[in-house]
Amino acid sequence: MSEPTKVLMTRWRCEHCRKSWANRRTAVDHAGRCWLDPGNRGCKTCVHFGRTYEGAETCDAGRQLPVAEDRFGHLRPTLALACTSHEPRGS
Repeated sequence: MSEPTKVLMTRWRCEHCRKSWANRRTAVDHAGRCWLDPGNRGCKTCVHFGRTYEGAETCDAGRQLPVAEDRFGHLRPTLALACTSHEPRGS
């Protein structure tokens, strides 16, 4: 019986959401739209981000969240990036 071979691989990880990819280009593309990166001024890093009792995401600054079509063709609210009303959350 032969011994298993050790294999080393490189993964590329987003420092903000901790997702990782085998392809560097995919990781770089993600970094430009990661909702948890404060530099992208996205909803999840803003003091105005909130959720309703039912779990729907809201903007307490009164902005309408963008709407996108999901893979089933349903329109769903999505989160904004590069928001002009963005105020960073305190630590």
